[in-house]
Amino acid sequence: MILRQRAFVKPAQADRRADDNRESWRRIIEFYEEMVQSPQWAFVEPLLALARQFAATERAERFRAGQSVLTLMISTAPRHGLRPGEPFVSVAAQGAGEEFKLQYWNEVGGRVLDALVCHEDELAGAVDALLARLWDDTVQRGQCPAGSRFW
Repeated sequence: MILRQRAFVKPAQADRRADDNRESWRRIIEFYEEMVQSPQWAFVEPLLALARQFAATERAERFRAGQSVLTLMISTAPRHGLRPGEPFVSVAAQGAGEEFKLQYWNEVGGRVLDALVCHEDELAGAVDALLARLWDDTVQRGQCPAGSRFW
């Protein structure tokens, strides 16, 4: 009976991680909101829109947001700051923000495992595709429960 009851209780560690991940999205939104107040940084407006859209979903509990300069970085890392061996997806505006370069990295400074360039209207779908791969790889590495749903 106790085991059955525990199966319905979300572990405290998972709760903390979900809360930390949601907080990372709040911070990245604040970062981009501050940037777009200045006209020369208006080209990152689509990254702000993407972050807001993503943060409003349950997926924000599974993925952590961060940035390197103006590049949005999304990972399944358990804490802030990517460590060796932690893969991530990067999203960067190209030029005047009309195109975006997405890359799936095996680790910081490592190999790019997948890359594509897309327009703003394709951005959310392209990010979702790379994050589905990142989530699957995270499950395969045993870093989250195999039964966890991506969406």
